[in-house]
Amino acid sequence: MSENYNRCFICGKDNPDGLQLVFTYPDDRAVAQVNIPEKFAGYPGVVHGGMVAALLDEAMAKICLAKGGMAVTGRMNLEYKKPVHTQNEYIVSGIIDNDKGRILECSAKLADTNGRIHAKASAVFVRVKE
Repeated sequence: MSENYNRCFICGKDNPDGLQLVFTYPDDRAVAQVNIPEKFAGYPGVVHGGMVAALLDEAMAKICLAKGGMAVTGRMNLEYKKPVHTQNEYIVSGIIDNDKGRILECSAKLADTNGRIHAKASAVFVRVKE
């Protein structure tokens, strides 16, 4: 990953206020383990929905970057299925469902370690020049 992304709120290793997630890329997916601290709660013990959205967005952006270069979110649809609790382990993953050249259709999910999906998203990303 380029130094240009080291301040990213979700994955930046030089951002002390962020999550500093490390993504891997098995089977054409972007995948990271996450344990979200209480400081990102909306209600006590429950992760703020905006943080959940940011995690899903980042997983999709990461697979776009890994597979086709820099792309930005054009539109994202979210479905919150179960509460996401602070201090619990989750897996966030993103995939490109359809590559239409400049347009990438992607999806992502946030699941607990038992595979239960707590949130999912679909999005359209637009490739941009770096």
